[in-house]
Amino acid sequence: MNEPVKTITRASDLLGLKNLSVLVTSLSLRHAIHIAERTTQLDSLWEHSARTGLALAYLAPKIRNIDKNTAHLFGMFHDAGKALMLQHFVDYPETLRLSANTPELNLALIEESRHNCNHAQFGAMLATAWNLPEVIVHGVRIHHDMDAFVSRLASDVTLSLIALVNLAEYIESDNSPFSDNQWSTYKKEFMAQLAISDHQLDALCITTKEMLLM
Repeated sequence: MNEPVKTITRASDLLGLKNLSVLVTSLSLRHAIHIAERTTQLDSLWEHSARTGLALAYLAPKIRNIDKNTAHLFGMFHDAGKALMLQHFVDYPETLRLSANTPELNLALIEESRHNCNHAQFGAMLATAWNLPEVIVHGVRIHHDMDAFVSRLASDVTLSLIALVNLAEYIESDNSPFSDNQWSTYKKEFMAQLAISDHQLDALCITTKEMLLM
């Protein structure tokens, strides 16, 4: 019987990832950021991140020939700053609901208007503290800065990772409150970066969803 992929370990088994430090780092971060009264929300965030990482690792070598370990790591950690937002702002769940209800608005801008900071800033600080590769640190820092994306103020790999993570979330999110809702707004720009057609997109959506149900 097929089972949904809900854990980082299951994702690793399916992909055959060799870089065990990815698992050690992700699990350590999960335990380091612990909020007893919001365990359910954190569990949902980590499960969403694990599935996004799995989808990203599956897509990256097929579309842009990017190392799947790097893609997996970026997929899992690009939204790690949301855990800190949950930790420090009691009303952050309302911010996520507001973002989900207004997908045309940039989540980082909503966060800044309500909290004077955003999860991408927190995430980049975490990624730096955990000695993650610079391509990931930079990607985490700017993954909601669409002016930087459109102006190509990053390496091609970083821009591709940002486009890929938005595609992965579009495919696998199933209306998760932790989805960043950027694909529908910037689909044209993301598809141009990935150099894929609508036909290729449809095929990727089907095969990725099938993989996630293995």
